Amino acid sequence: MENNEKLIAGGVFAVLFLWLTWTIYWLDKLYVSLPGIYLVPNPFSYPLYLSSTLSVTFLFGGLIARNIGIILAIVCAAMYFSKAHKSRIRSVLAGAIVMEAVYLISIIPTAWVGPNVGDFVLVPEATIPSLFEAIFVPIPLFILAYRLRREGKPGTVARWGCISGIMYIFAIWIRFLMQWVATIVQTPIYTNPPGVNPSNFFGFPGYGWAYLLNFPLNMLSFILTAVGLPLVAFYLLYSSLPTIRNLGARVPVRKVGLALILVGAWFIVSFFLLYALPGYVGAKSIWATFFTGHDIDLWMLGLPIVGIPLAFGSDSKPMAKQKV
Repeated sequence: MENNEKLIAGGVFAVLFLWLTWTIYWLDKLYVSLPGIYLVPNPFSYPLYLSSTLSVTFLFGGLIARNIGIILAIVCAAMYFSKAHKSRIRSVLAGAIVMEAVYLISIIPTAWVGPNVGDFVLVPEATIPSLFEAIFVPIPLFILAYRLRREGKPGTVARWGCISGIMYIFAIWIRFLMQWVATIVQTPIYTNPPGVNPSNFFGFPGYGWAYLLNFPLNMLSFILTAVGLPLVAFYLLYSSLPTIRNLGARVPVRKVGLALILVGAWFIVSFFLLYALPGYVGAKSIWATFFTGHDIDLWMLGLPIVGIPLAFGSDSKPMAKQKV
């Protein structure tokens, strides 16, 4: 195994184990909360109880599927770098992708929370990103899994792999942009401290355009989210167009690596601004609370570990060796 391929292998396994660890953490977090969420609520919070109980229950099942998928991905990586038979690699990878698609579909009940309680702030904060992520990302994933299991024309796997990656980045963009939108359109009632009517999810004193205009770091974070993430998605789309249009065209491995670096860098910068410089980003907000307390995909800050060796390697290695 060449030196660059060793770096790629090490990065892949590091990111996969980070992903597994973070997902197990979230699975345990939801498991601990499940007994309490099924308690009979008071009449005031009953609508929220119904929708939130459904969303948490589905998400718990989805996280089990995601954990299974990550384990399969680890097995697949081990098989790939040990030069196992191509058909076995494709079969295991297809199973991992299906499990990830099942996890994404499990997010869809979260879209009901806002309309169920009549709260328009929750529509951008939960409904829009949940629907996009649960519908538009699984579709190319299922097609990719099918193409892996039913080998057809050369290049179909690469085509749908590129499309799936692009849709993932767009989903991340919509999810976090909508947290900023919710922060801007937030109503004053959300400033109530926890425990005060109407629910325990409030207590966000930082909101509105002033939350951006009065704090340069918030404006930086907003611009990186609103402009930076879609630019990464469009960059990957532009770079992958030959692979998507022409079956058999080479996958732009180095550009995929750069896209992974940029996505991971976005998570790293956002994490640093909120955790290391909390006094410079203003008060608690929907955006800050979601990123620091509800971000199931925070593991993506490790993506540069695999992105760097891919970006500085060769477009023909290591993927062309196995032609998966």
